[in-house]
Amino acid sequence: MAARLFRDISKLMSKSTGDITKRKRPPAAGTPVLVRLQPDLLGPLDKAAAELSEASRPEAIRRIIKDWLIGHGYLTH
Repeated sequence: MAARLFRDISKLMSKSTGDITKRKRPPAAGTPVLVRLQPDLLGPLDKAAAELSEASRPEAIRRIIKDWLIGHGYLTH
């Protein structure tokens, strides 16, 4: 009985693991850049992200950098 229960649980786990694997995000284009921010920048970053309606810090950082580069003539629209 225990052996059968173990097999049944193993089958269920392997199926659920397969489903999780299928839901992974595709690899993102671009080069990862690690940036450490001090605590005094995190609050303002989170506030800016909320005001920009960005869902995450990385999205807010990308938007802020892009806007700065455009504003200073380093990047065109």
